[in-house]
Amino acid sequence: MPRKSRKPDLPTVESIVQDCYSLDIEEMKSLREALDVLITEEEQRLAAEPDEWDIKREEKVPKTGAHGSRGRIELKMINNCGPYAYLRFRAGDTHHSFYLGKAKVT
Repeated sequence: MPRKSRKPDLPTVESIVQDCYSLDIEEMKSLREALDVLITEEEQRLAAEPDEWDIKREEKVPKTGAHGSRGRIELKMINNCGPYAYLRFRAGDTHHSFYLGKAKVT
């Protein structure tokens, strides 16, 4: 009899906050900047028409977050697969890039 693959549990806000407790202050600040960019991008995505959103993503115009961070979510096609989403932002003098997974489809 084949084994069922168990789907991993999705993280909760509580589990994420618990994980963040072990970070140092600079890592927490970096996380805050990343969340600011994610929230701004998601609010814009929900407010925009689908075609308009694709055009804005193509422009790759850096945005300024609540704490002065500049960032965006960039969509990339890799070997004609995707699009895949990457969070890119600058906090201070450091550029950060995080793979977010397959892009949300509206």
